[in-house]
Amino acid sequence: ASSSAASPHYQEWILDTIDSLRSRKARPDLERICRMVRRRHGPEPERTRAELEKLIQQRAVLRVSYKGSISYRNAARVQPPRRGAT
Repeated sequence: ASSSAASPHYQEWILDTIDSLRSRKARPDLERICRMVRRRHGPEPERTRAELEKLIQQRAVLRVSYKGSISYRNAARVQPPRRGAT
């Protein structure tokens, strides 16, 4: 596996974590994502953070700034703006 792409396991874990945090109305920030991935799957936060960065570079995850805090979105679930929508 090349070091520039996120590992498939991590991609699944991180995207599932973002989705489940959003479904619970919790903001998917770095701390919550790292904590939940560690609780469910065991890896250290540093590794999760590195894999999250790779997913951002691959555009699988979007980093968004909201009310002064950074949170993360599953890019596949973000609807592109419809053309002509006002």
